[in-house]
Amino acid sequence: MRVSVLVTAYEHQAYVGRAIEGVLQQTGVPFELIVGDDCSSDDTRSVVADLARRHPDTVRVHFPDTNRGRGGKVLFSDLVGLSRGEYIAGLDGDDYWNSPEKLRTQVAHLDRHPECAMVFHNVIRTFEDDARPDELYLTPTPARRLGWQDLLRSNPVPACSPLFRREVLDPLPPWYFELPWGDWPLYFLAAQHGEIDYLPGVWGVFRFHGRGLYSGLPDVARRRSEVEFFRRLEGVLPPAVEADRRRRLALALSRLAAAHLALGERRAARTALADSFRVWPPDPRRLRRGEGERARLYRWARTRLPFPLPAVDDRRATPRADPRPTGRGTAARTRSPR
Repeated sequence: MRVSVLVTAYEHQAYVGRAIEGVLQQTGVPFELIVGDDCSSDDTRSVVADLARRHPDTVRVHFPDTNRGRGGKVLFSDLVGLSRGEYIAGLDGDDYWNSPEKLRTQVAHLDRHPECAMVFHNVIRTFEDDARPDELYLTPTPARRLGWQDLLRSNPVPACSPLFRREVLDPLPPWYFELPWGDWPLYFLAAQHGEIDYLPGVWGVFRFHGRGLYSGLPDVARRRSEVEFFRRLEGVLPPAVEADRRRRLALALSRLAAAHLALGERRAARTALADSFRVWPPDPRRLRRGEGERARLYRWARTRLPFPLPAVDDRRATPRADPRPTGRGTAARTRSPR
């Protein structure tokens, strides 16, 4: 089997049929489709079961008796274990693919580039709960090949777009289950195993409806999740990008402070900013717009932090060059990743 497509669904009755139909329309490459439902309270399972009956040679289902938890990570791991494909594509039950050429094009790229561990593409982001028009998820067009700094700066990969080599995901390491966000950690895993390439196509649709696992959270909760994400990456990433991780953690703490300030929670904002400056002291070299340093200092002034701020230590905090995994065959097997 060339490709295993793994659809994870939870409370997706209104969407999952479109997700499955988009997979079934794929052409030019053999694939299997495994759909898992994490004990939805709506009729998600009925929709999935009906489509599985209509396509018994292609669609398999996985219906656990209890919710597997961890934001869908355990369910996704179950599906990886059940799959047989040389390559693996994941898809949330509320997103869908809009091109029958998606899998064929991505498989062809991975076949031609054994150094590549994962390939992704652009998608359309559609907003269902307001009048905001559809837009491209990635714009301007990203670099054709992502490095560690790209992955740390933000999550640069639409969740419904990647195709992975099986060895990236099978098995999933224990640290993956401890991190917030289900898809972002997978891209750090891919970077451990090889290169990450972008293909200039628009072959999927990401639904933004405010009821997603993270999109539906209040701003403070999302920012806390972001802080937790960068904290838990400690010891997971290669040592050469540890300074970049700490700076991203400091900026995440600053954004958490901004969320508290928006609610008038000055004391909580002070605490978050104090942590931010302990993680990464004020850095006068990063005062250009877009670096995040001016925003940190502005928030510090608003909260009147009562402690002296040390200057940045170049020896401890200067990021090193972007490391490239090296190794034999398709991938570098560094055991620490994203």
